[in-house]
Amino acid sequence: MHPRFETYRSTRLGKAIVSLAHKPGRFIEFALLSRLDMAAVIALSWDVEPLLRSLSEADRRDAKQFCGAIVGDVMREHGYEIVNPRGSAQVGGVFTYGAVWAPANTQNAHAMQIASDVMNEYEDTLKTLAK
Repeated sequence: MHPRFETYRSTRLGKAIVSLAHKPGRFIEFALLSRLDMAAVIALSWDVEPLLRSLSEADRRDAKQFCGAIVGDVMREHGYEIVNPRGSAQVGGVFTYGAVWAPANTQNAHAMQIASDVMNEYEDTLKTLAK
């Protein structure tokens, strides 16, 4: 993570964002969005939007960039790498762009096969929910 975000992590808002990004099951949301070639950070949109409402434009920008950095930390912890650094993230209404991720190696192949099967079976439903 970029050093400027280390300080942000210790703020009240930073701690709230970290907590939201590490919520149980959140990684699955990140991975499924990435599997749909969508920015993983979209999974935070609905939870962080109320936290950003009262912020100035500059503070909102910093908070959104911090969200992306935290999502990056989570994805890297699970062996993912960026395959598209500027995927559209407008679906959630909070972010404009965000990274799209994919497994860096085959360690996650079994989990991704399960996720792929789920995605294939429920693709239309998940796309509707992501709107």
